[in-house]
Amino acid sequence: MNTSIIVIIFSIVMAAPVTVFLHELGHAITALIVTSKEVTMYVGSYGEEEKASKWKFGRLKIYLKKPFLLWNTGLVDFEERAISTSKQALISAMGPLTSLILGVGVLVSFWSMNVPGEWRVFSFIYFVVSMADAFFNLRPSSKLIKLSSGAYTYNDGMALLFLWRHRKSPPEFYQAMTYMEAGEYEKTVGILKSLLNTDKKNRDYYRQITYALFQLKRSEEAMKYFKEFEKHFNLSTQDLQIEGALYFSFEEFDKAEKTYQRIIQEDAENFFGWYNRGLSLTRLHRHEEALESFERAELISPNDVYSQYGIGLATLNLKQTDEALLRFQKLMDRYPNHHLSHLGIGEYYVAIGEMEKAIGHLNKAKEIDPSIEIDDILQRASAS
Repeated sequence: MNTSIIVIIFSIVMAAPVTVFLHELGHAITALIVTSKEVTMYVGSYGEEEKASKWKFGRLKIYLKKPFLLWNTGLVDFEERAISTSKQALISAMGPLTSLILGVGVLVSFWSMNVPGEWRVFSFIYFVVSMADAFFNLRPSSKLIKLSSGAYTYNDGMALLFLWRHRKSPPEFYQAMTYMEAGEYEKTVGILKSLLNTDKKNRDYYRQITYALFQLKRSEEAMKYFKEFEKHFNLSTQDLQIEGALYFSFEEFDKAEKTYQRIIQEDAENFFGWYNRGLSLTRLHRHEEALESFERAELISPNDVYSQYGIGLATLNLKQTDEALLRFQKLMDRYPNHHLSHLGIGEYYVAIGEMEKAIGHLNKAKEIDPSIEIDDILQRASAS
């Protein structure tokens, strides 16, 4: 194999993971400059620390998930939250802009220098990949991104759009968002109620207060604000996710399923539309349809912990206990500290009547995620 072919193969294989790393590094370095507290950079995941090599350089912590050739995601989290809109925008922008600048820089440098032709090919391939990274990340997308912590976020373009939309928002709104990120939902609700008294035409006030009330398990109040929100605005798939979650909390699973069906009709690649539809169908005892929904979610995001749990749950409900156990054990091997791993194994032991083992795993799942209602699982098991 001659040198040219080797360089081309190397370029194709390495371009994407290198671009992802430099993109996240752009976010991280900017965050280090404009904030004074710790910055954490994840490459290869949306915040997963398990099975990742850890590096620390002063205020910067880096988690590199293996294998590096499969890097296609990343995340930067910074401890200091109370920063200006301009600083937040700079941090969001510098990831894709780093890709853009380096892509152009490498291409121009290599083609203006007297370098071998194969390295010019490398520069072109890297340029194309870096331009694609910048385009898809700066283009606002309403598609929700599920973080390893269970929280949701959007791409850089949507974050910048959000900041632009609220460039003239009162300081109280940013304080409410700071409380929201810290999990202080009561304070969030208090501020947003005051803001809504003065401005009932702000989409994000409604959206955020509904979410905060849902987190406080004040679902009836959350639905009241949601219905008011619906009078003023057209609903996005993001808003429909909130509506579906509210119906699910009321145990109106037929309405929840119809809401998630509406989401996937509007966006057939919406992972959480398919996953949450599967959960609703499960509660409606339509287990074959639930399995199909979970499998569709898996196609969209292969090996995702949520779709794997859902498929295991559906096969368990279809009395395919051996296959369900195999699925849950693989989940436990890969994500030993994730609540869904313990929840799945716990539900398996409930199904086969080994309640002592079941309670141990269910309690562990609740320890990891206190929002889980394990009593509900046990009650449903005793009623079946």
